[in-house]
Amino acid sequence: MGNANTFLKAKISGIHKTIDKCMKVFSIFTGYLIAIFMAILFIQVILRFVFKNPIYGADELVTALMIWSMALGNTIVYWYNEHAVIEFCMKKAPKFFKVLMHHVTNLIVLITSLVYIPGGLNLFKMQQKLIPLGGLPFTKAYYYALPVIVMGILLVALSAFKTVEYIVLKDEKLLMPAQGEGGISLD
Repeated sequence: MGNANTFLKAKISGIHKTIDKCMKVFSIFTGYLIAIFMAILFIQVILRFVFKNPIYGADELVTALMIWSMALGNTIVYWYNEHAVIEFCMKKAPKFFKVLMHHVTNLIVLITSLVYIPGGLNLFKMQQKLIPLGGLPFTKAYYYALPVIVMGILLVALSAFKTVEYIVLKDEKLLMPAQGEGGISLD
C-alpha cells in the first residue's frame, strides 16, 4: 500500500508540474494577446479621432482578442489561487476553514464550468449559422462561444484535479496562492 501511495503522489506531482508549464505558456500567450489588442486599440483611437479614418474590423478584432485573453486569464488565476479577495481572507484563516473553502470553491467552479460547456456549445451552434459581421472573416462563434467552451473544459479539468490533488497530497501549500507567479499581495 505504501508503494502505491508513493506512486500516486509522484504521478499527481508530475501532473501538477505539467499543468504549471501549460499555465506558464497560457500566461505568456495571454500577455501577448493583451499587448496586441491594446496596441490595436491605441492605433484605432488615433486613427478614428485624429485622422477620422478608423480601420474596419479593428474594434471586432479587439473584442475577439479581449474575450480570449479573459477566458484564458480566468483559468490562470484559478489555477494559481490568485484572486486577491480570497488570498486576503484566507491568509489568516484556520486550516479547517482553508480546506473547506478550497473544496467549496472547487465545487462551485466545477458546477458553473459544467454549465459553461453545453451553454457555449449551444451558443456556438446558433452563432455558427450567422454571417460574419464587423470586419472579421469568421463568425462570432469563434470569439464569443468558443472561448467559453475552452474555459469551461479547462476549469472542469483543473477543479477536479485540484480536489483530487489535495485529497491525495494533503499539502497546505495547495490552499494558498502560488508564490512567485506575479500579482499583488494584500497585507
